Amino acid sequence: MKWFGNMPIGTQLRLGISLVVFFMLVVGFNGYRSIRAVFSHLDEIFLVQLPSLDYLLEVDRDLQQLLVAERSMMFTPPDSELFAALLETYETNLRQAAERWEKYKNLAVSSQEQAMVPGYERAREDWKAASRAVIAARASGDANGEAIGKEVLTTVNARFETMREYLDKLTGINLATAKKRHDNAAAVFGTTAATMLILSGLGFGAGVLVAWGINRGVAVPLRKIILGLSDAVQMMTSGTAEVSQASETLAEGASHQAATIEETSSSIEEMSAMAGRNADHANQADSLMRETHGIVTQANDAMRQLNRSMENIATASEDTSRIIKTIDEIAFQTNLLALNAAVEAARAGTAGAGFAVVADEVRNLAMRAAEAARNTNGLIEDTTQRVQEGRRLVTDARGVFAKVTESAAKVAQLLGEISTASNEQADGVRQLNKAVAEIDNVTQMNAASAEESASASRAMKAQVEDMERFVDTLVALVEGRGRTVEEKSRNRPASFPPKKKMPPVPKRD
Repeated sequence: MKWFGNMPIGTQLRLGISLVVFFMLVVGFNGYRSIRAVFSHLDEIFLVQLPSLDYLLEVDRDLQQLLVAERSMMFTPPDSELFAALLETYETNLRQAAERWEKYKNLAVSSQEQAMVPGYERAREDWKAASRAVIAARASGDANGEAIGKEVLTTVNARFETMREYLDKLTGINLATAKKRHDNAAAVFGTTAATMLILSGLGFGAGVLVAWGINRGVAVPLRKIILGLSDAVQMMTSGTAEVSQASETLAEGASHQAATIEETSSSIEEMSAMAGRNADHANQADSLMRETHGIVTQANDAMRQLNRSMENIATASEDTSRIIKTIDEIAFQTNLLALNAAVEAARAGTAGAGFAVVADEVRNLAMRAAEAARNTNGLIEDTTQRVQEGRRLVTDARGVFAKVTESAAKVAQLLGEISTASNEQADGVRQLNKAVAEIDNVTQMNAASAEESASASRAMKAQVEDMERFVDTLVALVEGRGRTVEEKSRNRPASFPPKKKMPPVPKRD
């Protein structure tokens, strides 16, 4: 049985119960089969043999009564009332015998009975023909009673006995069949009783062995388990107290942490609002800088157009200066011509006096034209110098505006980066705020969980006490007695070292 003891407890119990159930099933199946066989034999006897015997006996009784009536009619006057009553009795018994024979035929299932049924019916018809002939002769008065009596005692009686021999044989067949079925039922009963006794003995022995194996493989380890459970209960009792204290400390620390995180969340919300405002201001500055960059770009375009206009003016001044030089040259040549004309007029004398006046006027006009050309040339040269100066200034201003445009572009880029960074910072702060809010929710949940853990620890402590009572009950069930105080205190574990209490979290101002 060592292999049985090495099995798990569940396997041992299943094997033991399966073995007992197996023997119960075998005994039950054998008993059911035997009872069914006995019932089949008894059912056959009750439903076939006994009714068949009853019908055969009733047929024989009817025939006996009919025989009495027949023989009585032989010695009774045909015209008497007694003869009529005897004849009625004869017919009634004959009819009842035929009806009961038909009922028996429905139950005659064996080959022997089926073989004898036609013989009986032929013998009955032979007897009935002879019997009715005799009764008819007696009723008509053709024959006297003595002659009819001899006929009855010879022919009719012989045929009647032949018919009754079939009934006796059929009765014997049914009695033999009933006895055979009774013997079969008795044999089945004996075999079943012996089998059930053997199986019961085997089941009892197997049950004793299984009970002994289970007691050895279960009860002994169960006692060890009880001792282990007892120690575990003691440790759990001490541990639950420490867990309860730690849970309360954790709940207190979680409450302080929740308050701190709530204040931190409020501060981060303010930072988030400030970061949002900074982002809005940065976006506004970026928008204004973009507008300024557009204006500077437009001014730069205007300076380029002004530079082109100044270049056009300088070009026109140079053209005008060339024209003035041409006019000055024309005035100089005209002056020379006027001098030549005056010389010729002086040579001409009086005839050339009028021409001399004209030549003088032309000379004066040429001199004024030359002076005006010189003045105009001076003005144009001064204007040209001013235009050149303005052109230089415009070029310088254009360079300055180009630098301003470049600086504005760089400032716009920086402001765009600042705006982007501010938006990202605002998003980050919002995400941080959201994370802190989630941390706050988790902290609140942790605080609630710590409170629930403390409550659960207290409940677990009560359950451990209940478990200790259950262990005592289990000990009483296994060993038949409760644990003593010394056994309860045996191997009691030392309490767990106390945990350090968390310092309170300082509140923010």
